[in-house]
Amino acid sequence: MGYKKIYPAIVCIAMLFSCSPKDEGVTSDLKFIDVEGAIGSGRVVKLSELSNEIKYIPLETAEQTIVGNPGRGLIYENGLIYFPEKQATNSAIKIFDKDGRFIKRFDRQGRGAQEYDVMGGMRIDFESGNILVKSMTKTLEYTALGEFVRSIINPDSVDVFSYNSTFKLDHNRYLLPINMARKTEYSAIIIDSTSHILHKIDYPESGRALLAALGGFTSIQDSYLFAYKGVPRIMRAQDGEIISISKDFKTDTLYILNYGKYKITADNVKGMNNQSPLIHRHLNIMESEDYLFFLFNLRSLAHKPMVTLAKQTLDTEVIQPLSYALFNKKSGIFTLVDQPEKYEKGMVDDLGGGPAFWPEYISNDGYMISYIPALDFINYSQREGCSRDFKKVASTLKETDNPVMVFVKLK
Repeated sequence: MGYKKIYPAIVCIAMLFSCSPKDEGVTSDLKFIDVEGAIGSGRVVKLSELSNEIKYIPLETAEQTIVGNPGRGLIYENGLIYFPEKQATNSAIKIFDKDGRFIKRFDRQGRGAQEYDVMGGMRIDFESGNILVKSMTKTLEYTALGEFVRSIINPDSVDVFSYNSTFKLDHNRYLLPINMARKTEYSAIIIDSTSHILHKIDYPESGRALLAALGGFTSIQDSYLFAYKGVPRIMRAQDGEIISISKDFKTDTLYILNYGKYKITADNVKGMNNQSPLIHRHLNIMESEDYLFFLFNLRSLAHKPMVTLAKQTLDTEVIQPLSYALFNKKSGIFTLVDQPEKYEKGMVDDLGGGPAFWPEYISNDGYMISYIPALDFINYSQREGCSRDFKKVASTLKETDNPVMVFVKLK
């Protein structure tokens, strides 16, 4: 089997934690994610295990609507698609509706009071639908279509700039990630709209020891923030603990990633290289009602490394010791997701017969979204197994058209 179940001993530990009177922030639904136990295994996952519905929506193509293939930052919320332009700074966003029709271009980069100098991170607020843009010295809030609402200046006492977005807890309070390059004691802070610090979320002792051992800046040391239906989650450094924080500043330990003997520590990090038997989270974490979605760097532990093409040449194979992974929140099963075939990433699209799928973003109403470049879509439609819908969309495309959005509704 390509997965591992939670060990009885781990369940017992979880019960001890959940019943401990001194750990009031730890909840009874604490779940251990057994990454260590899954090493050496994995399986190809079908999209139909998570969904019964897939849609392919071409983005409108016209002179003013052209987008490239973006890096991270694609968002779909409240019927609007926010598609980053492919630029060095990723400072502009093209906004489309759910049917792919172009609405407007959002670009407020500049030096003014209502502008951002760099788009360090972007998020859609769960309650208001407003856009939050993280800049070097402030967070800018705009309406869903880009009208200025307010500017929140970063406190002078901490360095909060990182490529990790700001969260809005309510109408007047914001959760900001911390840049660990300054060796602070906090993972994140909560401020009000006047930049007054209301609360600090601690950075674990193990993380501080790792930080001291590293000596210099690396993404390994930063905490990572994501959200589920507006409730922020924080994975603090490499300790593997994922916590949530409520509007009254109470924290709950929701999950603990069990890296076991493969955990990065202050004792083994100095000699770490691509051949080290050590694991760390890579890029985004996403959450839906039933699943957590991960990408891990497994280094020498990868039993089936990904085979991709070099971005620069697209004709040179690159071997990457990465693995996508799924954690079923209801069953407790953790699965390393094997690459279904060379150059593809994610789950087999057995619903529409398209290329393998992994979400770039998961919306609050339960849609996993991604995109396929028009030329790739056209070429893939020639393969056996593509659905009638896939081929129909391909027949409407030109090679130079905008990408095709992929919408997958979670069960």
